[in-house]
Amino acid sequence: MARDRAERHQTLRRTMAWSYELLDSAEQQLFRWLSIFVDSFSLEAATALCAGAPATEAYITRGLQIYWPSAECPDAQSVSRHVQRPNQVAQSIFEGVTSLVNKSLVKCLPQSEGEPRFVLLETMRAYGVEQLEAQGELQAAQRAHAGYYLLLAVEAQPYLHGPEESAWLEQLTLEHHNLHAALDWAVAQQIVPLAMRLGEALFAYWHRTSYRYAALERLQGIAALADNAPPSFACSRFFFDLALATEGRHGKSAAAALYERSLAISRAAGDNFTLGNCLNKLGGLAYRRGDYATWEACLQEAEPLKLEAGGHYIHALVMGFTGRELIQLGRFAEGRALCEQALALHRELGDKWGLCIVLHSFSQAALLQGDVARAEELAQECLEIAQALNADHLIADAQTKLGRVALARADYPRAQTLLRAALQTDQPHQSYHAQVES
Repeated sequence: MARDRAERHQTLRRTMAWSYELLDSAEQQLFRWLSIFVDSFSLEAATALCAGAPATEAYITRGLQIYWPSAECPDAQSVSRHVQRPNQVAQSIFEGVTSLVNKSLVKCLPQSEGEPRFVLLETMRAYGVEQLEAQGELQAAQRAHAGYYLLLAVEAQPYLHGPEESAWLEQLTLEHHNLHAALDWAVAQQIVPLAMRLGEALFAYWHRTSYRYAALERLQGIAALADNAPPSFACSRFFFDLALATEGRHGKSAAAALYERSLAISRAAGDNFTLGNCLNKLGGLAYRRGDYATWEACLQEAEPLKLEAGGHYIHALVMGFTGRELIQLGRFAEGRALCEQALALHRELGDKWGLCIVLHSFSQAALLQGDVARAEELAQECLEIAQALNADHLIADAQTKLGRVALARADYPRAQTLLRAALQTDQPHQSYHAQVES
């Protein structure tokens, strides 16, 4: 049997080599470079890949320079203007890919909506990578691949906090194998700025999908290289995301030192947005240990910093958390007003993910205040949005809140049903709400 498999393998390799040798030199080069894609790819990605070294370096430079939100790029549109990814397919690449499809070396994957995608069978892809290496092109192809996907992740980042979230999540999910391959390559090559920037840009995507469960391991792999990294926006935001992921897995105390580290880097780098986020998180920790003076001081310093950078969605999230905390302290009117403002701002921003978090926080605040009807109304809206987003952990949060509403009404059978449903929905994992709550 082993001999039969070896013979079949040799026959397959001879067939691939024969097909490759029939291509002209331009087609051979295109085939080799397309083999760098993991899973499927778009014509736009193929065009960027083959645009040459100057274009690759331009993509990487842009990706490392653009930060959202920031004074330079306060919104998604400003990020897109800076990104300048290829928006047209070069005719030669289109014709070359079409030729490879016609010769059965590349497979076309029609999409129900939008442009078709393309893929190489794994055996053909492996052969193409061998030829890339033989021609001394592998490193250049991998760098070009990483440059394109860095820029894609950077462009997508702000759209994950607004009304176009679903469309961008779908696009990133189509590309997730390539995005992760680009990140793995940057880590393996120890290209620390690129790895940190790409990991930070993907963090919001990971936490909106099932990949959130592997986020901590991926970030820790980057952190192992980042100890001596100089202060920068990439570094401050990376360590803040690492702190969030650590908090979600191991609790707030385990993340405190990472928030402090991100705080120090943010001050040194002048990253006011991340500085504000760190102050919010450290203020939340102070609140939980009863140090209310430090909590209020942190919040007061943080608020203008985030707004200066254009971080309105974070401002709205923190406003909701702060409102609930004020209600916990008995400052009912002040806390309720903040919760209402946070809710209105998220509706205005169109950030459904953030709206879920604020609805959950406001529902808890209403329950603390004894307004059971309002708590139920908010939790029910949270559940409906979470179900539309297909976000299990947010669904579990809403089910938990509705279960507590049922307990407040002494409806114990309904409470038991809802709380069991919450456990079944997201049993292996802590909720995202616990991870982002300040």
